[in-house]
Amino acid sequence: MADEPFLDRLRADVDAEMQTLIGVATHEVAIRDANEEYRRRRRAIRSELRNLGLDDPNPWPDLWKWYGHYSADQHLTTYQARREFVLDMYRPLLDALEGLEERKLGTGIRPGPTGWTDVDRQVAALERAYARARTPEDFRQIGLLCRDIFISLGHVVFDPEKHLPPGAPIPKGDDAKQRLEYAIGAEHAGKGNEESRALVRAMWSFVQPVVHSRTGDETQAMIAAETTISLQRVIARLFPDPAGRLPEAGEDEQEWEPSPEDVRWYVEHMIEKTMHPQGSDIRTVL
Repeated sequence: MADEPFLDRLRADVDAEMQTLIGVATHEVAIRDANEEYRRRRRAIRSELRNLGLDDPNPWPDLWKWYGHYSADQHLTTYQARREFVLDMYRPLLDALEGLEERKLGTGIRPGPTGWTDVDRQVAALERAYARARTPEDFRQIGLLCRDIFISLGHVVFDPEKHLPPGAPIPKGDDAKQRLEYAIGAEHAGKGNEESRALVRAMWSFVQPVVHSRTGDETQAMIAAETTISLQRVIARLFPDPAGRLPEAGEDEQEWEPSPEDVRWYVEHMIEKTMHPQGSDIRTVL
């Protein structure tokens, strides 16, 4: 299930939770058999809804709490009343999730997890961030997540011993474009080689404006996110058994340094935060 889009997984969890509540209330499900799984799912749903900024309609962390509620409510004395109560309670959340469905990334043709832990984790984070993005700061954060995925892909596929051209210096750890170009050029030479490298360059060019934009445009964020998801799929297809590796913690710290554009954006952004602190969220730059 790791490759399942998180909105689909969340909707499936919400549906399962609703059915459990109805099943308990209509004596079709025994609390002793379902409570542990319900509590686990309840915690996961609560966390996801909080991350998405959505209201959680269910106040019962435990099925015994739910039993106590409907048993004491004089309006919930019939099975039909209990079913309708649960459905009405969840209807606003289901409507909100349908709205988020319109912001899902990708075509639905998913190759499954790459097995590259950082890449898979970052792609899942990108999907979540895109679904809940509303402000200019949110849209800029999309670009930063896209760049992180590019960098991780560059580490995963690039092997200096196999891909580095003679006499060329090893690209810096954050030079994803050069690492990917070298890897594609070495392992996919021939007629399609230049086209493949041009594709990587074009995808990178879509991501960069979102990273450095001060306005945080939603359309740019959408293009960058969709482009990055597409690149991840292309690279996974081109390199089913990549020769590179992700760096160990701290390994690239001395090698990396921010670009002039990064520094300029950060300074301008912090000045803007200082002058207009209301509604700001410092997490967008961390």
